[in-house]
Amino acid sequence: MRNRREEIALIAHSAPLLRAKRIISLAVSSPVQSPERLAWTRADWIFLAALAGVTFLCYLPALGYDFVYDDRLLILKNPQLLAWRFVPVFFREHFIAPVFPNAPANYYRPLLLIWMLLNRQVWGVSAAGWHLTAIALHLAVTAEIFLAARRILRGRFAAGAAAAVFALHPVHAECVAWVMGMTESFSAAFLLGSLLCYLRARDRVPRSRWWYSGSVSLFACALLAKENMIVLPALLVAWEFFLGPASGGAADARAFIRRSLQSLRPAIPHFIIAALYLGVRLLVLGALSHAAIALPLATQLATLPVTVFSYFKLLVWPVGLSAFYDVPYVTSFASRGFVLPLFGDAVALALLGAWALKSRRAGFAAVWLLVPLLPLLNLTVFPNGEIVHDRYLYLSSMGFALLAGLALGAIPEKPSDTRGELSARLIVSGVLLGVLGGATCYYRSFWRDNMTLFARGVQIAPLNNIAANDLANELVARGKYEDALPLYQRILARDPTYAMSVYNLGLCYYNLGRLDQAERYLSQAGELSPNDPEAYIHLGMTYLKMSRLDAAEQAVRRALSLDPHARGYHLALGVILEQSGELKGALAEFRAELANYPGEPAAAAQAQELERRLKK
Repeated sequence: MRNRREEIALIAHSAPLLRAKRIISLAVSSPVQSPERLAWTRADWIFLAALAGVTFLCYLPALGYDFVYDDRLLILKNPQLLAWRFVPVFFREHFIAPVFPNAPANYYRPLLLIWMLLNRQVWGVSAAGWHLTAIALHLAVTAEIFLAARRILRGRFAAGAAAAVFALHPVHAECVAWVMGMTESFSAAFLLGSLLCYLRARDRVPRSRWWYSGSVSLFACALLAKENMIVLPALLVAWEFFLGPASGGAADARAFIRRSLQSLRPAIPHFIIAALYLGVRLLVLGALSHAAIALPLATQLATLPVTVFSYFKLLVWPVGLSAFYDVPYVTSFASRGFVLPLFGDAVALALLGAWALKSRRAGFAAVWLLVPLLPLLNLTVFPNGEIVHDRYLYLSSMGFALLAGLALGAIPEKPSDTRGELSARLIVSGVLLGVLGGATCYYRSFWRDNMTLFARGVQIAPLNNIAANDLANELVARGKYEDALPLYQRILARDPTYAMSVYNLGLCYYNLGRLDQAERYLSQAGELSPNDPEAYIHLGMTYLKMSRLDAAEQAVRRALSLDPHARGYHLALGVILEQSGELKGALAEFRAELANYPGEPAAAAQAQELERRLKK
């Protein structure tokens, strides 16, 4: 009979498929202690149905909300969501390539795009249908949290409290009331499904290998839905370490090392899937990540404490929630912006550590809270003003909910009055959940439309350029150009090189007919963002209105060189060439527009007119 070391050596020389099967076999067949499983009763069904009903009522008004924020670009203006033939393309390019082709390629989410395509086919452009999907996903994740909490916390009250805290925590308003916020719940549903299958397989139930294979498969789906799901193997190792069969025993250094190694083994297939995913990501995106902003290493390190503290604060004290926050970069290790948040983080970590030493369940929940924060600490992948968002806490809030459930379930008993003890728990939990639910209803309301959302952003984060820029853009979309101008100018007074506002201010002046100022800012926008075709196309249109045809042609050709398939670009060049007397060149451009967008009425009419003129 082979020992385990011989078995592992044989695996290393096996064929890939056989190797995968044997790895799963080893993981599942590892000795597992029999868990204390809670029997599922009618009370569990009633609680879950009641929690789902209350949560749904909190978010019910969102069914009347509009598409906001990035919804219109990523959903309504995404041409790849119109036909199933684009599915293979989803696996070959980054997530926002159709609408932001020049953006850093940091998002590889083909499964999410398939989900969006399915929703587009079902709901079309009905915002109510998309919102219903977002709410349903959150309810599904809540049910999964309840199932996981029953297993982890080993108590109905604690598990129910954890699920309720997660369902009603106001930090989730962004993920549920905003359509594209469902990215978090969609990917988390796969991650939790993988975790639940893993725990089921570790119970040594019949068909354990099938449960384990399901866990690995769902993990692969989670990674293809959103990249930060890569934290799951670390959570599995933490479960084995704190709650698995190797979690007991002595606490000396040798036992700690042995326990750590034993905790790694069952998650080996998941680590392999993570490595394969990273390889595919590297192949498709050209790198594991791309910097969206150049930040000195010292600035990154000095900003980390305030970033982490902001997330702790949002979980523990969810007040003043918004789609935007003022979290500026910290440039000095001696500043209050570094020292005070660092102290707050140290206190929070010390409290979590002390709790983990007393309770293995608290230790696992603390790891679940902290590990999903790690991918958020690469600050270079976030544009300035985007390093903190409520939605980034969706996974970490699960660990926080487990801790909350553990705390509520640990309210001291009163042996002489069991009913009183239960009433105390219910009172404390009821008040807490009432406050959370009320706050959720309040903060959910700010997602009703863009004007409300961005006005709230400017109110909470007056120094956040993205919030002010988006509010100004919404004013422009409503034709309120004069109201938008002061917002753009305020941003540029703070940062004269803020390219988005430079471009938008130029476009605003263009729409107002103030062409000299439009030329100034659009030219500057082209210099600040030389790979942005939008600045050049509108600069060309400005020159056209100024009758500077040579400059107009040069600008539009520059835009075409950056994006030869953009809608309207060939049409614009055709108009310029026609006014310059180059009729054959103009006709070629009109036909090029029709080749890209068959049936384009303006291009078809112009081409037909030129063909008639050239035949004379």
